[in-house]
Amino acid sequence: MASVGSWQLDIGSGRLRWSDETYRLHAVEPATFVPTLEAVLQRVHAPDRDAVQRWMSAVVAGLPTLYYTGYTPEAQVQCVATCADD
Repeated sequence: MASVGSWQLDIGSGRLRWSDETYRLHAVEPATFVPTLEAVLQRVHAPDRDAVQRWMSAVVAGLPTLYYTGYTPEAQVQCVATCADD
């Protein structure tokens, strides 16, 4: 079964807002983890970081789904799919 979280990026302020499920998928608590672009990129598998960073920069253009590998704080590997929606 898939777990689906969501997040929103306020382009003007750069602020990220995560759904409860996104916090669960990343195995972090809203009280102790502030989602920033930099913090999120640190949780992405190193070989995938450039692709994720390019995709994040192109979100405004509506780039389609991106797949990458991420990690929980306990170094558990996760396969992640993310897509832009206006």
